[in-house]
This record gives sequence, C-alpha cells and structure tokens, in this order.
Amino acid sequence: MMSDPFRQKLQDYYDGKLSDEQRAEVEQELNKLEQYQQYVGEQLDRDEQQYMGEQTDLDEQHSTERPVNQDEPLNGNHAQQPDKDHSASAAFPKLKPAFMRRYGQLYTDERMDQKKVRRIMRRSKWRSRSGTAGIVIGAFFAFIFVCSIFNIIYYGIGENGRLDTYRDVIRSAIAVTQPNVSLDSAGANVDPTGLHIKGAMEKQIGSSQVKIADYSVDITFNFARTYNTDWLTESTPSRMSFQPPGSDVSNDSAAAWERLGHLPEGTVVEAFISFDKYYSTDQALQLFKGRNMKPLWLAVRPGTDSDMNESGSSMLSNVIGFPYEPLWHDSDQTLLHHSEEKIGWFSRTSSSSYSYPTVQDYGSGDIRNKNFLDTLHLIQPYKGILRAPAPFYDFDRITRYIEQNGVQIYGMAVTGPTKEVLKLKNEAFAHRIELGEVRLWNWED
Repeated sequence: MMSDPFRQKLQDYYDGKLSDEQRAEVEQELNKLEQYQQYVGEQLDRDEQQYMGEQTDLDEQHSTERPVNQDEPLNGNHAQQPDKDHSASAAFPKLKPAFMRRYGQLYTDERMDQKKVRRIMRRSKWRSRSGTAGIVIGAFFAFIFVCSIFNIIYYGIGENGRLDTYRDVIRSAIAVTQPNVSLDSAGANVDPTGLHIKGAMEKQIGSSQVKIADYSVDITFNFARTYNTDWLTESTPSRMSFQPPGSDVSNDSAAAWERLGHLPEGTVVEAFISFDKYYSTDQALQLFKGRNMKPLWLAVRPGTDSDMNESGSSMLSNVIGFPYEPLWHDSDQTLLHHSEEKIGWFSRTSSSSYSYPTVQDYGSGDIRNKNFLDTLHLIQPYKGILRAPAPFYDFDRITRYIEQNGVQIYGMAVTGPTKEVLKLKNEAFAHRIELGEVRLWNWED
C-alpha cells in the first residue's frame, strides 16, 4: 500500500512544487513502478485470452474516452520549463497510459471474476433446485406406485378378497336397512387412495326395477372415508317406516287408505303394510298367498316392546328386515362343477358353476331366517364400513336380540295393482298402510 509521504510527494510532483532534484527522484521511482507494472501486466496477459469477448467491449468503451495528448504538459508550470522538464514530460506521458491501462485491466479482471462467480452461483442454484424438484417428483411417483401395489395386495384383487367382502357388506347393509331398496351393479376399483365402490340403488314398483340413486363410497383400509348418494328424484325420498303392533295409527292410516282409493285403475303402487301382531316368517308370507301382488321386504322386530313403542325411539325410523329374495353369500354356494384349461405355458382358464338353496314362494321360513342372521353376522364386524350405508344402527344389540328371541315379522313391503292393494283394507292383519311410489301400469301376472 502506498505510504502517505510518497502520496504527498506525487501530488507535489503533479502540481510542480518540487525542485529538480526531487523531481528526478520521483521520476526514478515512477520508472521503477512502470517496469513493475509492465512485469505484472505480462503475467496477467496469459489469462486475457479467455476474456477476449469481454475485453473487446472494454476496448470499445475506452475508445470513446478523451484521448490523452502525449505532448501536453501536466500543468502550466511544466510548460514554462521545456528544457528542464523534458525528461519528466517524456517519462510521465508513458507512465499515465500504462498506469491507467494496468489499473483498468486489474479492475476489469476483478469485475469479470465477479461475473463468472455469479454465473457459477446461478448455475449451481438452478441445478440444486432442479435436483430437488426431480427428487420430490421421483419420490411422489414412487410413493404412488408403492401405495397402488400395497392397496392391490391389501384389498385382494381376486376371489374372496377384501374387495369382494366390503362390496358384499355394503350391498347387504343397504338391503337390510332400507325397505325395497337394493344396490345393483356394485362395481369396485382400487387406486393409491384406497378402494372405491359404486353402484345403482334400485327399487321394484310393479314388475319393473326402477333406478332411484347413484351410490358411491370411498374406503381407506377398513374405514368408509367418504360416501355419497345422488338421488334421481326431485327431493330425497323419506324413509318408509312400520308401526309395531299396539300403536295408535287410526288417523294416518285412514288418510293413506283414502289416498289409495283415489288412485286410478291402471296404476301400480308400492305399499308398506304394518301387521296387527307379530308373525313368523312362514305365517307372514302365507298372508299374501293367492293375492295378485308381490312381497318385497319383511320388517323384523329389533327389540323389546318397550323399545319399540317408546316415543322417539330410533327403532321406529331405523327399521331392519330382509328382502323377499334372499341375499346369498359365498358361504351359501354349493359347487356343482369346476374345470381348468391350460393356455400356453404360464396361463390357464377356469370355470365354475354354483347353486344356492331353493326357497318356496310363500314358505321356507327357516332358510330365509338363517340367511338373514348370516347377513347380520357378515356385516356386524365392519363398523367402519357401516358408517356409510347404515350409520345409526346398533347391529350388535339387534343381532343379539334376534338370536335370543327368533325372527318376528311385524310388517311387509308389497307391490302390485293399486286396486289389489286396496283390498287389504278389509283384512284384519293390515293394521296400517303407508304408500310409496305410484307408476303407470307395468304389471305382469
């Protein structure tokens, strides 16, 4: 670093305040400095080739500056002493361009080094970001792949896997808790988020199956995460209920019978009949034998008389029962035929045929009752799944009561021609009636 006395001496030299002897000393030092700078410049020139492009821009910038007059003296005092100052004026013009060129070169090299560092830092930053993004994206797809494989294994795509079991649980829960409603075409698929089951909810009116809603449920492990029912009607249909024997139903039952009487002939109706007492399954079916109507759903007593007749009891609105057509499960199958055929080296096809128990149209109460209890035992352990189709049922309590007291029928859902159903008004067992949907004639005897 330049000392302060030498800096002051340079300033005095520049201002013309030094004696001849002092000027000679300064010029000698400056000549040494120029030689030193020339040596340093030669060393730095080795690195200039890689910066030729940027050096060209620097030269263009220098060319726009005011040129230095080599013959111009530093100040007026030097101009008045041409003889004495000739050596100084000849040395210093050489010094100033060289000094400024070297200083500018050092500055430019430093600035170019800074640009290079910034470029390297920017490149490193983007490489780091790209690498991090690649790792995150790769980890995400790896996670999706692992979840898909895990779910396929967990839910057991294939016969008797969790997929088939959960689908059967949902189908059975809807069938035993919603009179004359069934879940048809219950499809299922597995993805990284879990198991998705969907199907069409239908009911029978007359001789036709009518779609009433689209149903879907999303399952994670053994828990119904989300579920949705898109009704195809203008408003959500009310849950049809049955009244236990001994309840006062004179007023609302009379109004329902009157509405039924006003319906024209040539229509079919869905009706819910509450009985005057509890019947066995065979007895309840025999009540409708020989009538031009079809039984659809049998309401089962879920608890004691005090529970059934209690005001505000959930058992009045949350009815339970079983459909007229039994809900067969895999355990009810009897294998009739099984064959396998090899195709190629590593694949084969198989075919099987099964049969289910035969039931009489207005009998086979023991088979129907066993099928109902088997259905309750099937769905009972899956409380996390049941929160979708049947969220307010205590299946443990209901199953325990039916096992101890047997299946007791106190109501039935039927369908048929309007005038045929109206004839039930004169029957003693038809304690109460509640009407469902009415459609134009589609009845097949």
